[in-house]
Parts: sequence; structure tokens; C-alpha cells
Amino acid sequence: MSSDGTKTISSWNRIVVSQGSQNRYRRHQRQRRLLRSISSTNSGQSSVAPPAVPRNQRFKLDRSRPQLPCQEVLAVPVNVTHRTVETCIYRGTVRNSGHSSEVARCGLLQDITGVEDVSLLDASRRACDVCVQKHAPTTEQINSVIASLLFGVTKSVIESGGIDGCDFEKAKQLQSLARKNLEVIMRPLSSDAARPANGDAPCFYFGQQIGEQKCAGCRGSVRQKTFACLHEAHGETTVRRCRQCRDYDEKLICGGIRHWCAGLTTSPRAEPTLERSLRSLEKAGWPKAHVFAEPLVDLPSWLMPHRRTIRAQKLGAWPNWFLSLNEMYLREPHADAYLICQDDVLYCQGLREYLEKTLWPSHRLGVVSLHTASHQDRGDAHGFYTAQHGWGAWGAQAYVLPNPSVRALLRNGHVVNHRNRGPGAGMQNVDSVVGQWCKDTGLDYYLHTPSLAQHIGDTSTLWKDASATGRRRAATFVGEEANIREAILST
Repeated sequence: MSSDGTKTISSWNRIVVSQGSQNRYRRHQRQRRLLRSISSTNSGQSSVAPPAVPRNQRFKLDRSRPQLPCQEVLAVPVNVTHRTVETCIYRGTVRNSGHSSEVARCGLLQDITGVEDVSLLDASRRACDVCVQKHAPTTEQINSVIASLLFGVTKSVIESGGIDGCDFEKAKQLQSLARKNLEVIMRPLSSDAARPANGDAPCFYFGQQIGEQKCAGCRGSVRQKTFACLHEAHGETTVRRCRQCRDYDEKLICGGIRHWCAGLTTSPRAEPTLERSLRSLEKAGWPKAHVFAEPLVDLPSWLMPHRRTIRAQKLGAWPNWFLSLNEMYLREPHADAYLICQDDVLYCQGLREYLEKTLWPSHRLGVVSLHTASHQDRGDAHGFYTAQHGWGAWGAQAYVLPNPSVRALLRNGHVVNHRNRGPGAGMQNVDSVVGQWCKDTGLDYYLHTPSLAQHIGDTSTLWKDASATGRRRAATFVGEEANIREAILST
């Protein structure tokens, strides 16, 4: 009974509720147990902690009284003191850091980890402000803010191999606990969600200026330049749009190859050349080329299972080549260069090292052919040169393609339609399709003199009337045992 004669009911007295709302008030009770004090304005008493009430007695339905509707309750309003940074019992040694921001030592982190190095236990004022808005943490149940701080502490302990008060194994267990309690923020995907940080580097598809247009985001009558975009999805662009485009690819640079992906297509032959070609490719610098074999190919016994793919049915030259390039890209999508070659080719030694120093010959190209047919060999100088022959391109024995060109080739509509609408039922003409694709898209088709590879095959089940003679043979190949750099320097 208060001084004015009204009844005062302690805030921890049992609440009489209807049967249907008990679950909701159980949640309310759990939240109230986390609070530090309860005040009563009527009694004017100081804040005291509520006495512990057994769980099975916290809600007791009074059957002697009429039951209330599901959403009506009899409850006693109370004044609750909410947590603040200043009243946090774990906050200590408050000071200003070197950047004029307030930091404090978190005693809860020390209780959980047991570390003796107090420099690891600092928490910023911002972290404390967010922490008091979460549920009150304990050593048994931490909130997301404490989990974030705990993760940082355990990371330092793990990197040190364990410190006084917290060994390596304990830190690993606590880090796992912290990871489970971190808050996950789901961000909606935007059109630029997967866009790389373009920076100021020129784009692979960025073309010449084609005009001007009014700047939509500028005041007044400001005009901005428009440029041709050689990507099939755009057509034109501006400098700003190019830097924000998700299809951005950096232009090629000389010496920019660090990661190779090499593959070799093969089919049955009366006189097999696969093993010799693989040995030559290994000496040239590619010891782990993946073999894509048509059925009935006699594969070398030393070829590891993870380096070979055997087709379940006969595909043909073009389908096997196109499918193999798809698989190479999907296996290693971040390779800088893709080498796809055939099973009847020899290479000069030191070729990989030479290519890594000389490729790429231009900032934007479609393909580099390592084999140069005799009638297309320029012969008057050494090095790479362009040869835009379109459908008349000769020799798909060994192609090197940069990453952006591989993706452009695989998604090109005319290339894809060759299997359905091309001559010979779309089963052949690899070199013609690639050459025509380069011509249609304005991408350079490069050859090299002297030829960096030699065609040695005679006949196969795919090309019964073809042989590596005449135009199909390279006239300037320096030899399988010759080093290409030394051969060029000596001439």
C-alpha cells in the first residue's frame, strides 16, 4: 500500500493472461529478465533486481476468474530502465584514441576469452552504441556486436599461435562461436552488383569516337563524347558508362599472360601422332594439357585420368573443338590465355616463354595462330602480323585466344549457328569459322613468321583425304629441337 492509499503491485508479480496469449508473454518475460533494474514510480523505491521465479510458476492461469478473449490481458505497467553506454557494467578504462575517438575496454570480452593482453579488448564508442541496442549479452549468449569484436580478438590470437590466457584451440572454438552469432546483412542485387572495379584502364571493347550527345547529369548545355562499343550488347558508350559497365574487360597488354589453360583435341588415326604431339607440347612448356578425345582413340598409358575427356559418341571436328573450348573456359574461367591445338602438331622449344614475353601484339585481337600455312607466310620479317582472310583462313592446328575473345567467340550467334546451318552439316571448317568471326567482329587474326608449329598429320577418320603436305605444311618452321628465341636471334 502506497502513501496515497493505492495498491502497489510489484513488477515481478504474476500476470493473469488468457490461455491464448501466454506464449507472447513468455517472450516478454525473457526480455525483462535481461534488464538490470526495475523502478516503481508509485513507491519511490530505488531500482532492485526482481527475485528469481521458477520457470514453471512464471505464468499461472487463474481458473477462478472468467477467461478473457485471446487479445485481452491484465498486466501491470512498469517503468523499465533501458541499457545505455554509460551504465554498461562491462565498459571500463574509457579514453580517447589517437584519432580523437572514444574507446573503452570491454570486460565481457575478457571474461569470455581470458586473454591477459588488454590491448586486444578495446571497443569503439560506435560499437558500444550499437551494442546497447541489441539484447544484453552474457558469457553464455552474445549478441552480434560482441560476436564481431570476439572474432577480431580470436583472429589475432590465432595468428599469434595462442597467447597467455587463451591458447590456439580455445581461440578456434571461440571464433566458431563468434561466426555463428554474426549478423548477416542481405543486400539486394543491382545491375552493377557483379561489376569489377574498372578504374581508368581502357576497355577491351572501347572503340573510336562516333559523335557527341547532351550530358544528362550536367547543368546547362554540356555535351559529352560518344564512342563505339564493340561489345554486341551495347553499340555505343561514353567514358563514364564504360567505367561503370559490367561487361568491362581491360585491354590486352604485352607480357600480361600469367595463367594458361591448354587443351588438345584428338581423333582416331591410322598412324597415331597423339603421343608425339603431347611430348612436343610438354617440351614447349605445357606439360598438363587436357586431352579431349573422340571414341576409339588409343590414349597413352601415362596420361592421367584427370587430364582426359573421352566423348561418348563421335562428334566431328567442329563440334569437338567448340565443345572443348567451352569446357576449357568453364574449368578455368580466369585464365589469361587459352591454347587449343590438334593432335598432329609439333612445336619448337621455349615457345611458352617466348609467347609470355611477346603476347599480346595488340590491345584487342581475336586469335593468334601458332601454325602458319606456307601460302600465307609473309616470310620477309620476323614476328607477328595480321592476316584477315575471313572464311579463307587456313590452319586451326594451334590457336591461342585471350580470355575476352574466348567469351566473345562462344557467345557469337554466327559461330553457334554453324553447327545448325554451316556447310558440311556443320561438322568441319574450324579455321574458316574462326577466321570469319574475326573479320565480322573487327578482331585481328594474327600469324607469326617463322611458323611456331608444324603440321605432321597424314589422315584421320575425320579428314580421310587430307595430308600435311603442300599448303597445309609450314614452310618456315625452325624445327622441334630448336629454341625459338635463339633461332630468331641467329637470323
